[in-house]
Amino acid sequence: MALGCGKPKKQCKWILPPNVFFFIVHQDGQPLPDSVNAALKMYYIDGEEKIYRPPPNIDDSTFVFQAGRFSGNLSNSKVLANPYIDMPKTWYLDFPDGEVDTVKIQITELNCEAAKKDPCYCNRPFTSVQFNGVEAPEYTEEQTASGKKIFLFDK
Repeated sequence: MALGCGKPKKQCKWILPPNVFFFIVHQDGQPLPDSVNAALKMYYIDGEEKIYRPPPNIDDSTFVFQAGRFSGNLSNSKVLANPYIDMPKTWYLDFPDGEVDTVKIQITELNCEAAKKDPCYCNRPFTSVQFNGVEAPEYTEEQTASGKKIFLFDK
């Protein structure tokens, strides 16, 4: 899904890609094992309902993917991605052992010119990411091919 940006009565001359949320979860300083990452679910709450997947008109059945799907150089990494975060909201990471952690994401809306110059090269960059109430640092041991930030969630 590509997002177009526009000013009232005038559209941009380009379409910028949507922002993708990249993250890695560490426990005791180490990345989670593949078996846990594969079973990790991400959801948000709408009213009283937990929403675990994109709308039915989208082929994807989850919000969490291996990062290699969006950045080929991360194919064999433990970095994960969620391409569906385009509004500020609170998300939850649901671990296979039943533990749930909170991810609060703030986003700003940029006009066409500002979006083209922003490091995320998108209309809706992430301005704040908190994991369980603590600002999540950038994970710098690996890089996305596009230079987008990878956030570190340390349990």
